[in-house]
Amino acid sequence: MVTNNNNYSIYNISLDNIVISGFVIGGLENNVAVSELAPGTSVSFGSLIFGIGSVTVTAQISYDDQGKHFTREITGNFFFLGPLVFPMFP
Repeated sequence: MVTNNNNYSIYNISLDNIVISGFVIGGLENNVAVSELAPGTSVSFGSLIFGIGSVTVTAQISYDDQGKHFTREITGNFFFLGPLVFPMFP
């Protein structure tokens, strides 16, 4: 999920790359884009994924903010039990 916490819109939000490691069935498409995200709103890039055990998800998101292009990467560790997903904290 990407949230715009600014008091202005951001543009060209895209899921550029996603890597899922672990035992999962399903997945997400790369290069999914949203043209504009209004202030205080969110967008989710997702689909139904089933898995068992520990799964690591790394996503690379890019967006345009006041004429500048930004790329961010985030990694999360989760425990999957079928369609149920639980975050794993260090």
